[in-house]
Amino acid sequence: MRCLIQLLLLPLVANAAPITETAALTLLKEKCAACHSGANKSSDFSIESPAQIIAGGKKLGRAIAPGHPSQSPLIQLLKGTLNPRMPLGGELSATEIATVEAWIQSLPPEPAPATQTEWRWPYEKPLKHTPPAVRNTAWPRNEIDRFILAKMESANIAPAPPAPKRTLARRLYLDLTGLPPSPEELDQFLNDQSPNATERLIDRLLASPRYGERWGRHWLDLARYAETSGLEGDGAIGNVWRYRDWVIDAFNSNMPYDKFVLQQIGGGDEHSKTRNNYAPDVQGHIPTAFLRVAPWDRSNLVAAEVRSNYQAEVTTATASVFLGLTVGCARCHDHKYDPIPQKDFYRFQAFFNATQADRGLDVPYKDPAMKEQAEAESNGWKLN
Repeated sequence: MRCLIQLLLLPLVANAAPITETAALTLLKEKCAACHSGANKSSDFSIESPAQIIAGGKKLGRAIAPGHPSQSPLIQLLKGTLNPRMPLGGELSATEIATVEAWIQSLPPEPAPATQTEWRWPYEKPLKHTPPAVRNTAWPRNEIDRFILAKMESANIAPAPPAPKRTLARRLYLDLTGLPPSPEELDQFLNDQSPNATERLIDRLLASPRYGERWGRHWLDLARYAETSGLEGDGAIGNVWRYRDWVIDAFNSNMPYDKFVLQQIGGGDEHSKTRNNYAPDVQGHIPTAFLRVAPWDRSNLVAAEVRSNYQAEVTTATASVFLGLTVGCARCHDHKYDPIPQKDFYRFQAFFNATQADRGLDVPYKDPAMKEQAEAESNGWKLN
């Protein structure tokens, strides 16, 4: 007999959720349709369908947490625990709110989102990975190609066919020098039938002065290079072009990266002053313009504030360029998502506290012709 009663009750249990949903939707349409249906959807929230109710509106996002009435903003608005209490100009009774709660309780809870591991790879020591196996073993020319091809093969993507020599030449010229090849240069490459013709062209372009001019621009963008100070005053920085030329020459001379970095931060103090053979190179002051080309507020007459803003800018720029970290947020508070506390920002800034612009420093031109021209122009300016 007990089993028979349970079997007879099964249809009632199965139909319970739809009945609850119908009652809740009917109630919401009666009380809320004036402001949240059809063309008149306040805050882009509509009660026309269960899916639209769950999705919520622009102000609070999802209105319902399925299976959890107390966590649903809709219930919080109906009860007044979240302002403003809804519906405006009228309140639902406890029984009516219970009807909506029963419907939300009947909805199956959504699966919890997959937990994500903490984003820490920028702070971990790089590991050497074995190049993956690939199906098309003839395509890779080096181990890096195998990583690229393995990813492509996992997505069933085939590599593009080799570019024709004419297309390849234009790509190389534009990429390395920023200029297209002349007809004569293009013919020279097309007529070169040697197996290392491409390598020879690349070597020739890397030896071109245009290479440093093209690729030095990318670094100058990172270094905030400009020939004026920016902001309200925007005064000219008369000799900052010497830093620009130093960057171009560093690229063209294939300067090692560690020296490239050290000279821009340490400059003439590249070597420790405690060394017996310490002899600073006066030319080493030119690359330290990296620390000076920041925007400079000349209209601000509060010296301490100008100094503080300068140090904060240099700290932020140095970290962004050389560490790839936006530590500037930590000037005012601990970083919101990177493990950078505010105290570390000022620890880092302490390295720049002793930096001063030596206005009396004279750095002669290395190029005798440039030196002669500069002296002639200077004398002419004095005569005028």
